[in-house]
Amino acid sequence: MADRLHGLSTSSQRRSASAPISIPGGSRSSYTESSHGSPSRSQLSNEITGASSSIKESVNEASLDLTGLLQRSEPLVVKSRTGSVLSRGFILKTDHYPSGRALDLDLNVHGAPNFRAPRIRDFNVFGAAQPRTQGLRAILSILRCKPGTPNQSHVVWFSTREEPIVYISGRPFVLRDASEPRRTLSLSDRAENLEAIESRLKNDILQEAARYGGVILTHNEVATAKSGEGAILPTWTAVDHNNVKSSKELWEYMKTQGWNVDYYRIPISPDRPIEDNYLDAYVRVIRDTDPLKTSLVFSCGMGAVRTTFAMVAASLVRRKQLIALGMPDPYAGQLPHIGSASASSSGVNTWFIAFIIEPIVAFTPDKKGLRNENSQSAIELLMAQPALLEKLRKAHMGNYGVILSLLGCLDHGPRAKKLVDKIIDATDQVSNLREDILKYRLKYSLTSMDETHGKIFLQGAVKALEKYFFMIAFASYVDSLGYEFSQSFSDWLKDRTEIWNQIKFLRKSYGSRLNVFDPVNDLSSLSKSSFEARSLVPGKKNDVAIAGGRVLGDEYSNHVVKDRRGIILREGTLLKSDQWLRESSHVAHNVRGAINFRSISNTNIFALGQPTMAAINEVVAIVKEAHPSAPRIVWLTLREEPVVYINVQSFIV
Repeated sequence: MADRLHGLSTSSQRRSASAPISIPGGSRSSYTESSHGSPSRSQLSNEITGASSSIKESVNEASLDLTGLLQRSEPLVVKSRTGSVLSRGFILKTDHYPSGRALDLDLNVHGAPNFRAPRIRDFNVFGAAQPRTQGLRAILSILRCKPGTPNQSHVVWFSTREEPIVYISGRPFVLRDASEPRRTLSLSDRAENLEAIESRLKNDILQEAARYGGVILTHNEVATAKSGEGAILPTWTAVDHNNVKSSKELWEYMKTQGWNVDYYRIPISPDRPIEDNYLDAYVRVIRDTDPLKTSLVFSCGMGAVRTTFAMVAASLVRRKQLIALGMPDPYAGQLPHIGSASASSSGVNTWFIAFIIEPIVAFTPDKKGLRNENSQSAIELLMAQPALLEKLRKAHMGNYGVILSLLGCLDHGPRAKKLVDKIIDATDQVSNLREDILKYRLKYSLTSMDETHGKIFLQGAVKALEKYFFMIAFASYVDSLGYEFSQSFSDWLKDRTEIWNQIKFLRKSYGSRLNVFDPVNDLSSLSKSSFEARSLVPGKKNDVAIAGGRVLGDEYSNHVVKDRRGIILREGTLLKSDQWLRESSHVAHNVRGAINFRSISNTNIFALGQPTMAAINEVVAIVKEAHPSAPRIVWLTLREEPVVYINVQSFIV
């Protein structure tokens, strides 16, 4: 890290990043593999230096363009970069999320995806994805802070980005590892560190562009019709001192041009604890603004979860400010929201839960779905299991066990939850913080044991529940203090041991993590209902496919294991396929289902791993063919553990 991004403080390195960053001196397999071996860094540098030095020669000779130079240089540029930030193996990727844009917003702004306001518009609170320059101008014009506007308003812009961003010709670009171009590089949780990195990144861009006649190799992510992820294309982009700006420089430039906007960078990585002062950072800024004259705009990459979370928190503070000014409560007398105790428990919730479940029941990573022609729709599945439906209704209303325990620890806890639920429902155009818990929980229930998505879904559900928990606590904090907020939220939490005990329960790393989702801690019945229509990933050759078995939903599998009552196959024991694939070696007799089958030279002795039933027949046939005069075959098994065969496949306990 020190070689690559020198100058970062120790505190910025102590946090776990979304993507680990390696020292650039090491080789990168994605760039160095070739049939002739990997070129050294000095060789690559010499190639590029020689190519770039030919610019003047190309101009002085017959060629009138740099096309040939750029074509020769493109394969070498990324692996020979030598900047302090834009170094070897790093790329500049367009800050673009093809699958992250909401398409049903009331107002669409060019260059500013996901720009929206809460449906209760009295708060002057807004959210957006990372905007382009023209999108930023459009938002600020809509919010009436454009230079020359009569009675010009004031805007405070919060950015939660935790990675370096530079603007080239008005478009944002992010620094990414070329081997994982879609994975965020969380470099620091300190704004001053990120701004220093962006400044050095800008210098690297200008220096590299000077070597290629004023253009730099960037990588453009483009939307595709068939996939949620866009293709990433190497693209040459024009660069000069006037069209490259860091994030801080862009907002400072806007302010010098007369736009009445103030900019705050509050980096929030996915792993940053919510209690780690960033809610307090919002409060310190918002409390000094006039709710009637200042608009608040929050942005992150897609303008989704972090932005929505900040919009809900800001709405709570703004509501407090408006009431302090003698204005009516904007949420007083509102209709019951979907999560309120007075909402119908048999009508709207049922259809809404079915609406949530429907795409999840049809979900697989390959987008082929879980259904066949005989499987049930979501509403049929729910109506057939009334006990399951009631649990899902409670979860959809946010009535998780840990949340109800929190309400008992707070003054006016139910009132705080009711208010938070109303604000969440008013800001859910892109993401609903309460419903996200149930969505991720259901996705985890319906993922197969061999899918890596399961862990991601479970972590997503825990994180969503934690956000909901903290927002209710924050609402109680806002309600309990005066509008000057003399005590920080962090200190307020530290004074309440009973709340910290609940937080520890949420973050526990022992036992079943599903217990925090009570009443939907056990969805094995739903998992069992869905697995009937499942098939293995097409083309995937594994032991279950060989044995003709099924991959069950992970949660139903856990339920079966916990409910075992046998003498040998008892609670907590597994039947594992007896295939030692990692120990397989290349042998002369390659028999499917007979690992490491081989013979000892000049003998009639053979050896192999535990075979399948089909492999036994093939091995016997090979031995008979090799030794046709042998009167019999003696097979010695050296296994010290019970082995059973199910559907011709061997299994062990």
